[in-house]
Parts: sequence; C-alpha cells; structure tokens
Amino acid sequence: MQNQNELIKQGVLDRPYSGVIDCGRRVFQNDGFLSFWRGNWVNCVRYIPTQAMNFTIKDTIQDLFPVDADASFGRKLCTNLIAGGIAGGMSLLVVYPLDFARNRLAADLIQGAGSRKFTGTMDCFRKIVKADGVSGLYRGFALGVYGISMYRAIYFGAYDTVKPVLERQSHAKIGFFPSFMLGYAISIVASIPAYPTDTLRRRMMMTSGTGENYSSSISAFRTIYENEGLIAFFRGMGLSPFGASLTAIYNLNTKVA
Repeated sequence: MQNQNELIKQGVLDRPYSGVIDCGRRVFQNDGFLSFWRGNWVNCVRYIPTQAMNFTIKDTIQDLFPVDADASFGRKLCTNLIAGGIAGGMSLLVVYPLDFARNRLAADLIQGAGSRKFTGTMDCFRKIVKADGVSGLYRGFALGVYGISMYRAIYFGAYDTVKPVLERQSHAKIGFFPSFMLGYAISIVASIPAYPTDTLRRRMMMTSGTGENYSSSISAFRTIYENEGLIAFFRGMGLSPFGASLTAIYNLNTKVA
C-alpha cells in the first residue's frame, strides 16, 4: 500500500489499490498465496536483533544516566525519550540493509512486469550495489533514523514513564494484560507521527537501482505531496495495530526475562 504509486511509475502495477482488501485480492490472483510472505525471512532476521538492540541500548543509556526515583515527571520523561531515540537510531544503522531488502522483495510483484526483478535477498543486494553502490542500500536512511528515533522515543519514553505512575496509583505492579494493553496503546500512538516518515523512506528505497532517484528527502516529500496529496503518506496505516501487538509482546518478554 505504501509503495503502490512507485510501482505504477515502474510499470509493475497498472492502477492503484482501492484498499487493503483489493490489494490482498489482486496480489493473491496475480502472484499467489506465498507472495504474502516474500521477504518475510529477512524481516525475521532483521526484527530479532533490532528489538534486542533497542532494549539493550536503551537500558544501557538509562544505566549510564540514572534518574532518581523522586525526580520530576518531566525529567524522567525526557531521559526516557532520549534513551529510546538513541537506541532506535543505533540499531537501525546495523539492520537497515535488511529492512531495505525486505521492502524491495515484498514489493517485487509479477503483475505488469511479467517477471520478478529479484530472485532473493542476495540477488537484491548484488543488483542494487552494482547499480548504485552500497549507498543504494541505505537510501532513505536519514529519514529512517529520524522516524525510528521518534517512534522509539515516544514508545519507550511513554511506557517507562506511565507504567510506574500506574503502579504507584494501584500500589502494586500491574499484571501481564494491563502491561500488554499499555504497550499496545502506546505503540499505536507512537506510530502515528512516525508513519509518514516511514512511507517517505520506503518510497525512496523503491527508486534504488531504477536510475530515477529523488534528489533528496525534501524533494521526495514535495513530489509525492503535490501529485498524490497528504493521504499518500498514510496509506496502509490501518494495518499498524497488528504490528503494534508484536512490539508490546516483545517488550513484556524482555521485562520478564
């Protein structure tokens, strides 16, 4: 949904999707059931170290700059926001090429093009590096750092700040389900301001190897906004709650461990 207009420009799609259901139906009809999992294994490889690094780096930063229990709410929030933002940015530097491959493989459809552009992850890396160099694998990286730092800052900052407040009010540690719902709600809220940035960087990713790259993130934003409107930056956002549940569950598991 996020990349459909880039696919139309490249001749892969002949018309935009009318919605999530139409997207699923057309992908199934033209590319088959297994195409929904194309790029999934590299996403799994990316996701586990990303989450592990996020929580490890965030906790390390908080240990280096401890905040007293009686510190003000604002100071605690700022410390948690900064720790979460730095953790998100540092982890992305390591796994960004994997996220790039996941995005390109998932959008590598047979429709219109007649055949797929990439046979797999390594073929994707090889062709992009040959066409654009290693920098092609990091297209949109600055936006990615900004977006993930914003998301992680809001998520970790809000979670680590709100949870102790709730526990003090209830005079006991909150259970699994309330903790999950708190993390789930915060994850959804955090994705709202970060989603347009994610869309923009994925659109920039789609231009690597095509010879028609956006000159900058500002140019990309202006072009997309002028031609497609503000709604283009939020396409597919309705599916975000499904991913938010995974983040909430992982957070709880790391806290228990």
